[in-house]
Formats: sequence, structure tokens, C-alpha cells
Amino acid sequence: EVVTSLKFDRQFISGRKHIRWPLVFYFSRRYCLLFALIGILVSIDVTEPGDCQAFHAFNQGCGNSAIGLASIILSL
Repeated sequence: EVVTSLKFDRQFISGRKHIRWPLVFYFSRRYCLLFALIGILVSIDVTEPGDCQAFHAFNQGCGNSAIGLASIILSL
């Protein structure tokens, strides 16, 4: 989903389209979910012992934020 809509993101970054206030929640949710997925992939692929609690806290925080932001989007 992220790759297919990069053109849409680029239009806001370049200033071709103006950002409206509901899109703040949309972009926040989108990138929270992306960071959660990247965090999950990193935590699965770790081969050395490390601070697993920090990985899980990061993944849970980003995932819960994405779910909360999706709920806000649906309520708008």
C-alpha cells in the first residue's frame, strides 16, 4: 500500500496539493503502521541477544497508535 501511493505523498510534500486537517491523521496512521511493520521485521530477524523488551514496546506503541488513528479516521 505504501509503495503504490507514494505519488500521492509526493504531491503533498512538493506542495502541489494542500494538506487538509483530516489528512494529518491519515499520514500519521500510515507511517506508524509502516514503522511497526519494520520493527516487527527487525525483531524477528535478530540473531544476537539484545533488549527484546524495547523492540516489543516500540512495536506495540506504533501498532496501537496506528489502530487508534484508524479509529479516528473512521469517526471523521
